[in-house]
Amino acid sequence: NHEFDFGLENMARIFRMANFPILCSNYDFTGTELEGLVKPYTIIKRKGVKIGVFALNPQMEGLVSQKNYGSIRYLDPATCANKMVQLLKKQKKCDLVICISHLGWDDTPQEERAGRAESDNSAIAKTRGIDLVLGGHSHTYFEELQYITDLDGRRVPVDQNGKHAIYIGRMTVTMQK
Repeated sequence: NHEFDFGLENMARIFRMANFPILCSNYDFTGTELEGLVKPYTIIKRKGVKIGVFALNPQMEGLVSQKNYGSIRYLDPATCANKMVQLLKKQKKCDLVICISHLGWDDTPQEERAGRAESDNSAIAKTRGIDLVLGGHSHTYFEELQYITDLDGRRVPVDQNGKHAIYIGRMTVTMQK
């Protein structure tokens, strides 16, 4: 969310210099300086494995000054995640789907979450088919993976590596065909 601190023009300038895809699946950038610069997903191929990657971000209202994000529209993270999984697994035939999330971790019990911002926990519980979540925003550090059950009853692994790059995560995913 701090990429918005200096406004959209500055963000667009920096994004144009990136030599990697800038991802966000749940903001609508139509009519802004970022339209066309930010992609909803990317596909990476490694050793014969097709990996779909998409990204979710928090609601900016109350987090970022409105003058810094302009007319960008926030879209429901769980709805966008489900659309991305369908696209990446069914149409693009990805073997693995990874969500990079900046929604944050929220240990508040589910029954007490009414009115709270969407988090990794709450969004995953409303989705199907995400294979792995790499999360941030809440500055939470996990010594080991946490798991959230999705709508299909699958346990989705989630990792969070704290803040300020004090910890850097490394994960090995083993797949069988």
